[in-house]
Amino acid sequence: MKQGAKIIRAKSISVIAVALIALFIAGSTAISFPRPYQDGLVIGQLEKAGSNLHKLHEIEFFLYFKKKDLAERAGKLVAAEGCKVKVERGAGAKAWLCHATKRMVPEMKALSLLRKRFNGIAKKCDGEYDGWGAQVVK
Repeated sequence: MKQGAKIIRAKSISVIAVALIALFIAGSTAISFPRPYQDGLVIGQLEKAGSNLHKLHEIEFFLYFKKKDLAERAGKLVAAEGCKVKVERGAGAKAWLCHATKRMVPEMKALSLLRKRFNGIAKKCDGEYDGWGAQVVK
């Protein structure tokens, strides 16, 4: 019975993968993943690109706000998390970007905790946390 369950699970995953590929080919942008999954994807991409995940990385975090004063207020709260913060116009000049950086090892637990904190800060200041990124470190 256990082997049968594994086969069914594998087939289900294959069906989901085919559906996602079909949506991608059709040009759908409606696919979204939960934030923790996105954190794992970025860590996986860093690893695949050859980044040494045991070394410190300059992690960049992105929070967007409708007004400059809201971005600045959020920036003070983000800075309290040990980040360097810069507030500037976002791409397209429709929003204000709170661009934060922090030197840290890209570890899932720590990034998940920061994601939760930054989501809370963004919500408190009427904005949106848009995730993080980092350069490859050899």
